[in-house]
Amino acid sequence: MKEEVKRLAPTYDTLRQLYTLSGNQCAFPGCFNMMFDMNGNFVGQVCHIEAASEGGERFNPHMTNEQRRHYDNLLLLCYSCHIETNNVHKYPVNVMKKIKQEHEQLSWKWVDSAIKNMYNSFEDVTKTTISKNVTSLSNLYTTVDGQDYRSNDEILDDVRIFNREIKKFIKMSPDAVNLFKIAFERASTDKSKLEWGHGDMLIYFCYEELFRTIRIEQNIYNSILDELIRNNFITYDDDEKMFFIIFPNSEPNFWFYMKEYSFKKPVNFDYIFSNFDFTCFD
Repeated sequence: MKEEVKRLAPTYDTLRQLYTLSGNQCAFPGCFNMMFDMNGNFVGQVCHIEAASEGGERFNPHMTNEQRRHYDNLLLLCYSCHIETNNVHKYPVNVMKKIKQEHEQLSWKWVDSAIKNMYNSFEDVTKTTISKNVTSLSNLYTTVDGQDYRSNDEILDDVRIFNREIKKFIKMSPDAVNLFKIAFERASTDKSKLEWGHGDMLIYFCYEELFRTIRIEQNIYNSILDELIRNNFITYDDDEKMFFIIFPNSEPNFWFYMKEYSFKKPVNFDYIFSNFDFTCFD
């Protein structure tokens, strides 16, 4: 049974492909009219090479309705050029297909060039990130403990471990560093608020509370927390239902010491985390 000729709207995927390969320009040779204006309004026209309806320009009775609305039978033109191509003697099917092909070849080159430029612009921003080495951390200990009781060997060990782990810290993604800073600033060292409170130098934060203070999607939030966990700067305690901030491979939890320091002396953590300069604690 012969299919009834019916004009079908192009599919979403077809329109997306047309718009992408249009380069936001009319396909007619020499015309540079935009398909979308500066406000994002579509001002072009979706045109058929072989008409969608009987009586239209270059109508082909042997095509199906699906073929008529297919990507291969469509191109984008401005209004003036659409009127111009209604002259079927001057612009038969083979000429219209050539116009579409040549325009989209140029657009493909532009898209390919844009992708290459994007690819070449990617860079690891952490490669140029450096931290300032601490030399003693004496101010940190003296302020928190009242006196620096460490031996010379212990000072050397603390400095070595601190500088080494901070170098690892700054190699995390900027998002991870930023979320850690927010978590650290909101974290508590009050053991009385914990159900068990086992251990010393505890500094912790609540997952839900921190999530409510930032404006990112939860899957992104979880992904950043996973990065911090993988790098051993936070850990989750099932008993307490809290995240604990830890300083990797170190007996003293320097994050705890820095938090306690902030209760006794003013400290600019925005500057510290932006410049990775912890030398104020020397």
